[in-house]
Amino acid sequence: MLGLRRRARRDPAAASGRRGRDRLLIRAALTGERGRRLHIRGEITDGAEVLAEARGAFLHVPLEHFLATPEGRASADAWRARLNE
Repeated sequence: MLGLRRRARRDPAAASGRRGRDRLLIRAALTGERGRRLHIRGEITDGAEVLAEARGAFLHVPLEHFLATPEGRASADAWRARLNE
């Protein structure tokens, strides 16, 4: 699950005169965990102005369980091929 919310804003390049040279800061933090579930929160900022916010949940799956699925085997095969190049 991942939620993303964008905020409307003015063009920072036009306002700052720094056309194409704005630096954005991307931050993420673990906000909680419960069993195998990890809750995260993130944001993209331009100075003090928040441009986007996101929150999500990740579920930890043991590698052995993942590799037992068709998707896991395909992913393992793809990585093996990359490493053998």
